[in-house]
Amino acid sequence: MRMILLTLIFCMAALHPAAGTAIRYTGADDPRLCGTMMPYPAVDPALSAYPDSLTPVCITHLGRHGARFLSSEKKVGKLEKMLLRADSLGTLTRRGADALAMIARIRDYTRGRWGALDSLGIAEQAAIAARMYDNYPGLFRGYVSGIATYVPRAVMSMYSFIHALTERQKDMESYAAEGRRFDPLLRFFTTDRAYVAYLDSGAWRTLEREYDRITLPTAPARRLLGDRYPASDGQLREATAALYGIVSSLPAAGQQPEASSYFSAAEMEACWRVANADHWLKRTASLPSSPAARAAIPLLRQMIEQTDSALAMQTPVRVTLRFAHAETIMPLLSLMRLPGCDYSGDSPAEVAGKWHDWHVAPLAANIQIVCFRAPSGEIYARVSLNETPVPALPGDRRLIIPWSRLRAHLLREISAL
Repeated sequence: MRMILLTLIFCMAALHPAAGTAIRYTGADDPRLCGTMMPYPAVDPALSAYPDSLTPVCITHLGRHGARFLSSEKKVGKLEKMLLRADSLGTLTRRGADALAMIARIRDYTRGRWGALDSLGIAEQAAIAARMYDNYPGLFRGYVSGIATYVPRAVMSMYSFIHALTERQKDMESYAAEGRRFDPLLRFFTTDRAYVAYLDSGAWRTLEREYDRITLPTAPARRLLGDRYPASDGQLREATAALYGIVSSLPAAGQQPEASSYFSAAEMEACWRVANADHWLKRTASLPSSPAARAAIPLLRQMIEQTDSALAMQTPVRVTLRFAHAETIMPLLSLMRLPGCDYSGDSPAEVAGKWHDWHVAPLAANIQIVCFRAPSGEIYARVSLNETPVPALPGDRRLIIPWSRLRAHLLREISAL
């Protein structure tokens, strides 16, 4: 049954449409409505093909950790407390009792593993590594380096990835390291002072609060707690948000989707819209939140510099790997101005039609910059988002472009901030 579920999830998570195209969701259990908790989408290996005349030279890769259990008991505890109070007051509905049973199951299978990478997350990373090896096998006869944040799910993602590579290239030399010393690069959302200040008290908070108020439905919570349960609309919205956070995490933990048991399709989409707008406001170079992109500059600079070093043969490392978080991926991709990853505006209500967190940062999301040498000696580059090549230069639809032009474009984006 689990394999059937995962197959359905992967098949439904289609490639992102052109910017501005209306998105049609299939119902409350559409995996895209899980947002950044959507398992990694299906990949068409044919998209990674490249001309025989080109020789792969190096890869720089940044990946988000794979599928995980709920990161903490916070949402579970918040909703459980209200449900237990409703039970004591005699207002708890049958659906509310079902929600309590769901929470008990979550506590049981997550016990001691809050935030940990699960078996699906390990499989996601191993599959990405296997495809990378299949596409560029010659690069793994040399050196591979990997770094990860200190967070265990990122560490386990890195070692799952490298383990899959060593299974295919037994004599591969690899270096892997993790720890807080990488925070300024990979967890800049906790170390960059201007960005931390913005997250704590930026203007986005007012926009988010108002959008939450007019968008988050109260009905899902009321259906659990009962009509006579004493709660303000604000408290009901908080309960709805907690319920959304819980049910949207289930597929990533290998559990059956249960969204349709608690939400209508419209209600589930409304909750996703709120979460999506929250990510956009806090994690991208939108008009209100350019501190996010500025904080990602050191990481992008390092990726450029390590690519230059590999091309100049100043290092034996041909593949550099980094493993971090959605909060790392979203600002970086926005800084790079990749299609569908950046939308400048000042209205959260418009974001759902322009920018989609499930496209930018699903679980195991990654960006790869692969460089190739042509027979002429010129170096070309291709940028892939979640293993799907994307145009990386404004106004240029080519997928393989001179590295010099991509490098100049990225440096211009850095200078513009």
